[in-house]
Amino acid sequence: MSAGPAPIAHVSAADEAAILALNNEHPAELLWLEAERLSFLLGESFYARRIGDLEAFIMTFDQDAGYDSPNFLWFRERYERFV
Repeated sequence: MSAGPAPIAHVSAADEAAILALNNEHPAELLWLEAERLSFLLGESFYARRIGDLEAFIMTFDQDAGYDSPNFLWFRERYERFV
């Protein structure tokens, strides 16, 4: 019998080291980050959650975020508001 889906939970400062490790294990898909940059991005995020014991995480940014990713900037140049 399945234990059910992993819970979705808020990201806390205690999760940052594990998020950084998971992020940096996937440099082809995700930008490699330093700890300070991750903290900054989490502070700028509109929505940040983790799955279970950090099997996955999500960070989203709204149009007002101080984020300089080319993909993010593409959306900001084309849409007044987004999330």
